[in-house]
Amino acid sequence: MDSAKFAFQAQFYKNDLMMQLGTNTRPPVLINENEFTQWQDRFINLIERQANGENMMKSFTEGPFIRSKNDTPLTAEEVKREKSDREAKSNLMLALPNSIYNRIDCFKHDPKMMWTQLEKIMLGSSVATQIRQTRFMNNFEEFKAKDDESLKVIFDRFCTVLNDLRKIKVEKTELETNLKFLNALQREWNKSFHRLRNDVRISSMQIQELYEILMTDECIVTEKKAKLDKKNKKTVDPVALLTSRLANQALSDNAYDRATEDDVAEAKKPAACFNCGKLGHIAKECRAKVVRDSAYYRKKMELGEKRENGTALLAEEEFWLDHSEDEADNIETAHMCFIEDDQSDEDSTTDDDKVHSVSDFKFISFQMNIFITA
Repeated sequence: MDSAKFAFQAQFYKNDLMMQLGTNTRPPVLINENEFTQWQDRFINLIERQANGENMMKSFTEGPFIRSKNDTPLTAEEVKREKSDREAKSNLMLALPNSIYNRIDCFKHDPKMMWTQLEKIMLGSSVATQIRQTRFMNNFEEFKAKDDESLKVIFDRFCTVLNDLRKIKVEKTELETNLKFLNALQREWNKSFHRLRNDVRISSMQIQELYEILMTDECIVTEKKAKLDKKNKKTVDPVALLTSRLANQALSDNAYDRATEDDVAEAKKPAACFNCGKLGHIAKECRAKVVRDSAYYRKKMELGEKRENGTALLAEEEFWLDHSEDEADNIETAHMCFIEDDQSDEDSTTDDDKVHSVSDFKFISFQMNIFITA
Protein backbone atom coordinates (compact mmCIF):
# COMPACT_ATOMS: atom_id res chain seq x y z
CA MET A 1 0.00 0.00 0.00
CA ASP A 2 2.80 2.40 0.93
CA SER A 3 4.72 1.65 -2.26
CA ALA A 4 1.62 2.29 -4.37
CA LYS A 5 1.00 5.57 -2.55
CA PHE A 6 4.62 6.60 -3.04
CA ALA A 7 4.45 5.74 -6.75
CA PHE A 8 1.28 7.81 -7.11
CA GLN A 9 2.86 10.80 -5.34
CA ALA A 10 5.98 10.53 -7.48
CA GLN A 11 3.92 10.42 -10.67
CA PHE A 12 1.80 13.36 -9.49
CA TYR A 13 4.93 15.40 -8.74
CA LYS A 14 6.38 14.50 -12.13
CA ASN A 15 3.20 15.57 -13.93
CA ASP A 16 3.05 18.81 -11.94
CA LEU A 17 6.68 19.56 -12.81
CA MET A 18 6.05 18.84 -16.50
CA MET A 19 3.11 21.23 -16.45
CA GLN A 20 5.26 24.01 -14.97
CA LEU A 21 8.23 23.48 -17.28
CA GLY A 22 6.32 22.50 -20.42
CA THR A 23 7.49 20.25 -23.25
CA ASN A 24 8.58 20.72 -26.87
CA THR A 25 4.97 20.72 -28.01
CA ARG A 26 3.08 22.01 -24.99
CA PRO A 27 3.63 25.39 -23.28
CA PRO A 28 4.37 25.64 -19.53
CA VAL A 29 1.37 26.31 -17.29
CA LEU A 30 1.31 29.35 -15.02
CA ILE A 31 0.48 27.49 -11.79
CA ASN A 32 2.00 29.94 -9.33
CA GLU A 33 1.25 33.61 -9.96
CA ASN A 34 4.31 34.62 -7.92
CA GLU A 35 6.52 32.93 -10.51
CA PHE A 36 5.20 34.88 -13.50
CA THR A 37 8.59 36.17 -14.67
CA GLN A 38 10.04 32.64 -14.73
CA TRP A 39 6.98 31.36 -16.59
CA GLN A 40 7.19 34.26 -19.05
CA ASP A 41 10.79 33.39 -19.93
CA ARG A 42 9.90 29.72 -20.53
CA PHE A 43 6.83 30.60 -22.58
CA ILE A 44 8.70 33.00 -24.88
CA ASN A 45 11.49 30.46 -25.28
CA LEU A 46 8.96 27.82 -26.38
CA ILE A 47 7.32 30.21 -28.88
CA GLU A 48 10.64 31.23 -30.41
CA ARG A 49 11.62 27.58 -30.96
CA GLN A 50 8.51 26.88 -33.03
CA ALA A 51 8.71 26.75 -36.84
CA ASN A 52 6.49 29.82 -37.08
CA GLY A 53 7.85 31.38 -33.91
CA GLU A 54 8.86 34.73 -35.39
CA ASN A 55 5.34 35.43 -36.67
CA MET A 56 3.83 34.21 -33.38
CA MET A 57 5.91 36.73 -31.45
CA LYS A 58 4.67 39.43 -33.84
CA SER A 59 1.12 38.45 -32.87
CA PHE A 60 1.97 39.17 -29.21
CA THR A 61 3.92 42.39 -29.85
CA GLU A 62 2.24 43.91 -32.93
CA GLY A 63 -1.25 42.44 -32.78
CA PRO A 64 -3.16 40.09 -35.12
CA PHE A 65 -3.03 40.26 -38.90
CA ILE A 66 -5.91 42.32 -40.38
CA ARG A 67 -7.19 41.51 -43.88
CA SER A 68 -7.53 44.29 -46.43
CA LYS A 69 -11.04 45.26 -47.53
CA ASN A 70 -10.58 44.23 -51.14
CA ASP A 71 -10.98 40.62 -52.21
CA THR A 72 -7.44 40.12 -53.39
CA PRO A 73 -6.06 36.69 -52.46
CA LEU A 74 -3.64 36.44 -49.51
CA THR A 75 0.04 36.05 -50.08
CA ALA A 76 2.02 33.17 -48.57
CA GLU A 77 3.39 35.52 -45.90
CA GLU A 78 -0.08 36.73 -44.98
CA VAL A 79 -1.33 33.16 -44.68
CA LYS A 80 1.51 32.45 -42.26
CA ARG A 81 0.57 35.52 -40.23
CA GLU A 82 -3.04 34.37 -39.92
CA LYS A 83 -1.90 30.92 -38.89
CA SER A 84 0.54 32.37 -36.37
CA ASP A 85 -2.29 34.39 -34.76
CA ARG A 86 -4.30 31.21 -34.17
CA GLU A 87 -1.29 29.33 -32.83
CA ALA A 88 -0.31 32.23 -30.53
CA LYS A 89 -3.83 32.38 -29.02
CA SER A 90 -3.95 28.60 -28.68
CA ASN A 91 -0.61 28.38 -26.86
CA LEU A 92 -1.49 31.20 -24.48
CA MET A 93 -4.87 29.68 -23.64
CA LEU A 94 -3.24 26.31 -22.91
CA ALA A 95 -0.68 27.98 -20.64
CA LEU A 96 -3.20 29.73 -18.38
CA PRO A 97 -5.37 28.07 -15.71
CA ASN A 98 -9.05 29.07 -15.52
CA SER A 99 -8.47 31.29 -12.49
CA ILE A 100 -6.26 33.58 -14.62
CA TYR A 101 -7.82 33.08 -18.05
CA ASN A 102 -11.21 34.21 -16.70
CA ARG A 103 -9.73 37.67 -16.21
CA ILE A 104 -8.55 38.15 -19.81
CA ASP A 105 -10.90 35.97 -21.92
CA CYS A 106 -12.68 39.07 -23.25
CA PHE A 107 -9.56 39.70 -25.37
CA LYS A 108 -9.39 36.16 -26.78
CA HIS A 109 -9.54 37.42 -30.38
CA ASP A 110 -6.47 39.62 -29.96
CA PRO A 111 -3.22 37.90 -28.79
CA LYS A 112 -1.53 41.26 -28.15
CA MET A 113 -4.30 42.48 -25.84
CA MET A 114 -4.32 39.16 -24.01
CA TRP A 115 -0.57 39.37 -23.45
CA THR A 116 -0.64 43.04 -22.40
CA GLN A 117 -3.51 42.52 -19.96
CA LEU A 118 -1.80 39.47 -18.48
CA GLU A 119 1.35 41.49 -17.78
CA LYS A 120 -0.67 44.23 -16.11
CA ILE A 121 -2.41 41.73 -13.85
CA MET A 122 0.74 39.84 -12.90
CA LEU A 123 3.25 42.70 -12.72
CA GLY A 124 0.95 45.55 -11.77
CA SER A 125 1.16 49.22 -12.68
CA SER A 126 4.17 51.51 -12.42
CA VAL A 127 3.41 52.01 -8.73
CA ALA A 128 3.47 48.27 -8.11
CA THR A 129 6.74 48.05 -10.06
CA GLN A 130 8.29 50.73 -7.85
CA ILE A 131 7.12 48.92 -4.73
CA ARG A 132 8.60 45.67 -6.00
CA GLN A 133 11.93 47.35 -6.76
CA THR A 134 12.02 48.84 -3.26
CA ARG A 135 11.30 45.42 -1.76
CA PHE A 136 14.13 43.82 -3.73
CA MET A 137 16.58 46.48 -2.56
CA ASN A 138 15.45 46.11 1.04
CA ASN A 139 15.88 42.34 0.80
CA PHE A 140 19.53 42.93 -0.07
CA GLU A 141 20.17 45.51 2.64
CA GLU A 142 18.42 43.47 5.37
CA PHE A 143 19.70 40.06 4.32
CA LYS A 144 20.70 37.98 7.34
CA ALA A 145 21.41 34.31 7.90
CA LYS A 146 19.14 32.36 10.24
CA ASP A 147 20.59 30.51 13.22
CA ASP A 148 19.87 27.00 11.91
CA GLU A 149 20.75 27.58 8.24
CA SER A 150 23.64 25.84 6.54
CA LEU A 151 26.11 27.68 4.33
CA LYS A 152 24.54 26.29 1.15
CA VAL A 153 21.04 27.45 2.10
CA ILE A 154 22.37 30.92 2.93
CA PHE A 155 24.22 31.12 -0.36
CA ASP A 156 21.18 30.00 -2.39
CA ARG A 157 18.99 32.64 -0.74
CA PHE A 158 21.61 35.32 -1.32
CA CYS A 159 21.91 34.44 -5.01
CA THR A 160 18.13 34.77 -5.35
CA VAL A 161 18.32 38.26 -3.83
CA LEU A 162 21.10 39.22 -6.25
CA ASN A 163 19.08 37.88 -9.18
CA ASP A 164 16.09 40.00 -8.15
CA LEU A 165 18.30 43.09 -8.14
CA ARG A 166 19.56 42.34 -11.65
CA LYS A 167 15.96 42.09 -12.86
CA ILE A 168 15.38 45.71 -11.89
CA LYS A 169 18.70 46.75 -13.42
CA VAL A 170 20.49 47.25 -10.09
CA GLU A 171 24.10 46.08 -10.05
CA LYS A 172 26.28 45.77 -6.96
CA THR A 173 30.06 45.77 -7.06
CA GLU A 174 31.99 42.66 -6.11
CA LEU A 175 33.22 44.34 -2.93
CA GLU A 176 29.69 45.28 -1.85
CA THR A 177 28.37 41.81 -2.63
CA ASN A 178 31.15 39.93 -0.84
CA LEU A 179 31.14 42.09 2.28
CA LYS A 180 27.38 41.87 2.52
CA PHE A 181 27.49 38.08 2.36
CA LEU A 182 30.24 37.87 5.00
CA ASN A 183 28.37 40.23 7.33
CA ALA A 184 25.21 38.17 6.97
CA LEU A 185 26.79 34.96 8.31
CA GLN A 186 26.29 33.71 11.87
CA ARG A 187 28.69 34.72 14.66
CA GLU A 188 30.51 31.37 14.41
CA TRP A 189 31.98 32.64 11.13
CA ASN A 190 33.70 35.65 12.75
CA LYS A 191 37.17 34.19 12.34
CA SER A 192 36.63 33.56 8.62
CA PHE A 193 35.04 36.98 8.25
CA HIS A 194 38.07 38.84 9.66
CA ARG A 195 40.47 36.76 7.59
CA LEU A 196 38.67 37.27 4.27
CA ARG A 197 37.76 40.91 4.88
CA ASN A 198 41.45 41.81 4.92
CA ASP A 199 42.19 39.70 1.85
CA VAL A 200 43.27 41.83 -1.12
CA ARG A 201 41.20 39.64 -3.46
CA ILE A 202 37.92 40.52 -1.75
CA SER A 203 37.29 43.45 -4.13
CA SER A 204 37.66 41.36 -7.30
CA MET A 205 36.47 37.94 -6.11
CA GLN A 206 33.26 36.50 -7.54
CA ILE A 207 30.59 35.50 -5.05
CA GLN A 208 30.90 31.87 -6.17
CA GLU A 209 34.62 31.92 -5.37
CA LEU A 210 33.94 33.36 -1.92
CA TYR A 211 31.41 30.60 -1.28
CA GLU A 212 33.90 27.90 -2.26
CA ILE A 213 36.52 29.34 0.11
CA LEU A 214 34.03 29.41 2.97
CA MET A 215 33.10 25.79 2.32
CA THR A 216 36.58 24.76 3.46
CA ASP A 217 35.86 26.29 6.90
CA GLU A 218 32.34 24.90 7.26
CA CYS A 219 33.37 21.72 9.12
CA ILE A 220 35.28 23.73 11.73
CA VAL A 221 32.42 26.21 12.13
CA THR A 222 29.84 23.42 12.49
CA GLU A 223 31.88 21.72 15.20
CA LYS A 224 32.36 25.02 17.01
CA LYS A 225 28.64 25.75 16.87
CA ALA A 226 27.79 22.30 18.27
CA LYS A 227 30.11 22.84 21.25
CA LEU A 228 28.66 26.29 21.88
CA ASP A 229 25.10 25.00 21.80
CA LYS A 230 25.98 22.23 24.22
CA LYS A 231 27.61 24.69 26.58
CA ASN A 232 24.71 27.13 26.50
CA LYS A 233 22.04 24.48 26.80
CA LYS A 234 20.01 25.06 29.92
CA THR A 235 18.60 22.21 31.99
CA VAL A 236 15.15 22.57 33.52
CA ASP A 237 14.96 21.87 37.25
CA PRO A 238 11.63 20.06 37.84
CA VAL A 239 11.50 21.15 41.50
CA ALA A 240 12.04 24.79 40.53
CA LEU A 241 9.42 24.48 37.82
CA LEU A 242 6.89 23.05 40.26
CA THR A 243 7.68 25.74 42.80
CA SER A 244 7.23 28.46 40.19
CA ARG A 245 3.87 27.12 39.07
CA LEU A 246 2.56 26.79 42.62
CA ALA A 247 3.81 30.26 43.52
CA ASN A 248 1.86 31.79 40.63
CA GLN A 249 -1.31 29.91 41.44
CA ALA A 250 -3.90 31.89 43.41
CA LEU A 251 -4.62 29.53 46.27
CA SER A 252 -5.88 32.41 48.44
CA ASP A 253 -5.66 36.17 48.75
CA ASN A 254 -2.06 35.86 50.02
CA ALA A 255 0.95 35.38 47.73
CA TYR A 256 3.41 32.64 48.64
CA ASP A 257 6.97 32.58 47.41
CA ARG A 258 7.55 28.85 47.56
CA ALA A 259 5.72 25.52 47.83
CA THR A 260 7.30 22.64 49.72
CA GLU A 261 6.90 18.97 48.95
CA ASP A 262 4.62 18.64 51.99
CA ASP A 263 2.30 21.29 50.53
CA VAL A 264 2.17 19.42 47.24
CA ALA A 265 1.45 16.10 48.96
CA GLU A 266 -1.23 17.74 51.07
CA ALA A 267 -2.86 19.28 48.02
CA LYS A 268 -3.08 15.87 46.34
CA LYS A 269 -5.07 14.34 49.21
CA PRO A 270 -8.83 13.89 48.60
CA ALA A 271 -10.99 16.64 50.05
CA ALA A 272 -12.42 15.90 53.48
CA CYS A 273 -15.19 17.77 55.30
CA PHE A 274 -13.90 19.76 58.30
CA ASN A 275 -17.29 19.44 59.98
CA CYS A 276 -18.04 15.70 59.93
CA GLY A 277 -14.64 14.43 58.72
CA LYS A 278 -16.08 12.40 55.82
CA LEU A 279 -14.70 12.38 52.28
CA GLY A 280 -16.59 13.44 49.17
CA HIS A 281 -17.80 16.89 50.20
CA ILE A 282 -16.59 20.05 51.91
CA ALA A 283 -17.72 21.95 54.99
CA LYS A 284 -19.93 24.48 53.22
CA GLU A 285 -21.84 21.59 51.59
CA CYS A 286 -22.14 19.54 54.81
CA ARG A 287 -25.63 19.08 56.25
CA ALA A 288 -24.55 17.32 59.42
CA LYS A 289 -24.89 19.09 62.76
CA VAL A 290 -21.75 20.87 63.94
CA VAL A 291 -20.24 19.08 66.95
CA ARG A 292 -18.18 21.49 69.03
CA ASP A 293 -16.01 19.12 71.02
CA SER A 294 -12.36 19.34 72.00
CA ALA A 295 -11.24 18.10 68.54
CA TYR A 296 -13.32 20.87 66.92
CA TYR A 297 -11.63 23.63 68.95
CA ARG A 298 -8.18 22.07 68.65
CA LYS A 299 -8.57 22.04 64.86
CA LYS A 300 -9.59 25.69 64.80
CA MET A 301 -6.68 26.58 67.05
CA GLU A 302 -4.17 24.71 64.88
CA LEU A 303 -5.43 26.29 61.65
CA GLY A 304 -5.40 29.73 63.25
CA GLU A 305 -1.80 29.31 64.35
CA LYS A 306 -0.81 28.12 60.88
CA ARG A 307 -2.33 31.17 59.25
CA GLU A 308 -0.70 33.52 61.76
CA ASN A 309 2.68 31.91 61.05
CA GLY A 310 2.25 32.48 57.32
CA THR A 311 1.69 28.83 56.37
CA ALA A 312 -0.40 28.31 53.21
CA LEU A 313 -3.85 26.88 53.89
CA LEU A 314 -6.06 25.04 51.45
CA ALA A 315 -9.11 26.83 50.12
CA GLU A 316 -11.36 24.48 52.14
CA GLU A 317 -9.42 25.26 55.33
CA GLU A 318 -9.64 29.01 54.68
CA PHE A 319 -13.39 28.77 54.10
CA TRP A 320 -14.01 26.66 57.23
CA LEU A 321 -11.91 28.98 59.37
CA ASP A 322 -13.43 32.25 58.07
CA HIS A 323 -17.09 31.22 57.74
CA SER A 324 -17.59 29.39 61.04
CA GLU A 325 -19.87 30.94 63.66
CA ASP A 326 -18.55 33.44 66.17
CA GLU A 327 -16.90 31.60 69.03
CA ALA A 328 -16.69 34.53 71.45
CA ASP A 329 -19.72 33.24 73.39
CA ASN A 330 -18.42 29.67 73.48
CA ILE A 331 -15.17 30.12 75.44
CA GLU A 332 -16.59 28.35 78.46
CA THR A 333 -17.87 25.55 76.24
CA ALA A 334 -14.39 25.11 74.80
CA HIS A 335 -12.92 25.01 78.32
CA MET A 336 -15.45 22.40 79.42
CA CYS A 337 -14.64 20.26 76.38
CA PHE A 338 -10.95 20.24 77.27
CA ILE A 339 -11.76 19.49 80.99
CA GLU A 340 -14.00 16.58 80.01
CA ASP A 341 -11.27 15.34 77.70
CA ASP A 342 -8.79 15.37 80.57
CA GLN A 343 -11.22 13.71 83.03
CA SER A 344 -11.99 10.90 80.58
CA ASP A 345 -8.32 9.96 80.58
CA GLU A 346 -7.78 10.53 84.30
CA ASP A 347 -8.14 6.88 85.28
CA SER A 348 -5.44 5.74 82.89
CA THR A 349 -2.86 8.45 83.67
CA THR A 350 -0.20 8.74 86.36
CA ASP A 351 0.35 11.66 88.63
CA ASP A 352 3.02 13.04 86.34
CA ASP A 353 0.65 12.70 83.40
CA LYS A 354 -2.04 14.59 85.33
CA VAL A 355 0.39 17.42 85.96
CA HIS A 356 1.17 17.56 82.26
CA SER A 357 -2.55 17.32 81.42
CA VAL A 358 -3.43 20.30 83.62
CA SER A 359 -0.50 22.22 82.23
CA ASP A 360 -1.54 21.38 78.66
CA PHE A 361 -5.10 22.43 79.41
CA LYS A 362 -3.97 25.78 80.76
CA PHE A 363 -1.78 26.31 77.67
CA ILE A 364 -4.55 25.30 75.28
CA SER A 365 -7.09 27.44 77.13
CA PHE A 366 -4.73 30.38 76.93
CA GLN A 367 -4.22 29.83 73.19
CA MET A 368 -7.97 29.53 72.60
CA ASN A 369 -8.57 32.89 74.28
CA ILE A 370 -5.93 34.50 72.06
CA PHE A 371 -7.36 32.82 68.92
CA ILE A 372 -11.01 33.64 69.66
CA THR A 373 -10.42 37.25 70.67
CA ALA A 374 -8.12 37.82 67.65
